[in-house]
Amino acid sequence: MSGGLEGRERLAELLLADGHRLVLREFGLADSTRDPAWDPRLQRLLALAEGAEVWVKLSGLGRVPDAWARAAAGRLLKRLGPKQLLWGSEWPNVTAAHAYAPCYAQTLDWLEELIPDEHARGRILNETAAALYGFRN
Repeated sequence: MSGGLEGRERLAELLLADGHRLVLREFGLADSTRDPAWDPRLQRLLALAEGAEVWVKLSGLGRVPDAWARAAAGRLLKRLGPKQLLWGSEWPNVTAAHAYAPCYAQTLDWLEELIPDEHARGRILNETAAALYGFRN
């Protein structure tokens, strides 16, 4: 869901009930001006995602504040675990819309800041994506 969950909770519920899987970009477009501990958008995302076929991309480098992203990533990791979190490479870079176009190395460095636990980060980068996209070893 490219536009985020805000105002689309019922659509998301219907899609999930029909057997679809959802990937929400950029922290589900939660409100990065609010404390992640008290953000109602993030709370609704967590309630929808728990136990469902929902993945949340840790993306938005250069668009969301780093301190907010660290706090939100910590909350998502604690509630959903690494099996429902994805790394966002920020590709394709839309430089016309954003003055900052990060490279892969920068987004990987940012992920390391967001998810300092090496095991959880490895899961996000490998097993989670493989499970979502149906890749097999």
